[in-house]
Amino acid sequence: MNIGRLSTSFALQQAQGWLQSNQSKLNKLQEKTSTGQNVNRPSDDPLALANLLNVNQGINHNEQYIKNIDVGLSELQSTDSAVGQVVDIINRASELATQGANVTTGINGMTSISKEIDLLTNQLVQLGNSSINGVYLFAGVKTSAAPFVRTADVVTYSGTLSTEAYQREIDIDNTTTTTLNTPGDRLFGDSTSGLLKVMIDLKNNLAAGSTTDTRARLDELKTQLESTLSIQSEVGANINRLTLTKDRTNNSQDSFAQLYAGIQNVDMAKTITDLRFQEQIQQTSLSVLGRVLPKSLLDFI
Repeated sequence: MNIGRLSTSFALQQAQGWLQSNQSKLNKLQEKTSTGQNVNRPSDDPLALANLLNVNQGINHNEQYIKNIDVGLSELQSTDSAVGQVVDIINRASELATQGANVTTGINGMTSISKEIDLLTNQLVQLGNSSINGVYLFAGVKTSAAPFVRTADVVTYSGTLSTEAYQREIDIDNTTTTTLNTPGDRLFGDSTSGLLKVMIDLKNNLAAGSTTDTRARLDELKTQLESTLSIQSEVGANINRLTLTKDRTNNSQDSFAQLYAGIQNVDMAKTITDLRFQEQIQQTSLSVLGRVLPKSLLDFI
């Protein structure tokens, strides 16, 4: 009698464990079909969860890199536009200097040209103070204030010098940074050196009617043009670099998204089939146990 009771009690415990296990599987399948996700809590699949976290971290990092690149491209494109206008101004100044150096131009003509050179110089100062979203492009790291001020023939530059730590950098991937800015003193100079000095000297040479000094300025303008074209090339190369990096990062995002979906997204057709099969197992189990267990209890009580 005791052996029979023990056996029946053990069988009942086994049956309950089996039913609970089947019900747990059924619940998970139902949850998967409801959410469309394979992992709804850490206990579902710890390894898959770890993979999802790694993939999600990669996605988040790429999102930040893309934001950085977009900011960088906006600034570099504005810089490229400004440098292009500087090239145009140098070319125009060279044309005017060539006219002014011609002895047939005469003092009146040279005076008129001198005034246009003065206007071009003002345009250079304005370009030197170019800004985007409140950031002065050519101020080095002192981006909150206009770097150039002109008072008569004196132009001062108060931005970060090219001999100092002027670089403003952004991360464009997990191992690479790039410099966005060009220091203003390198591109424009001031009234003591560089392009602005050449322009002010040219204006004064023309106003004084000196064809000899005007010709000397032509050679200096050629040197400034070469330097500016070199800067323009650097900016253009940086734009291309960021554009290619953004394309590569977007492709990486697509790969991450596919990987994430492969881990997390439910194969709905298979899951529904598994769910129906599990439901059949559970119903069959309940039916069989409902008939078998009561009979066993009556036999051994």
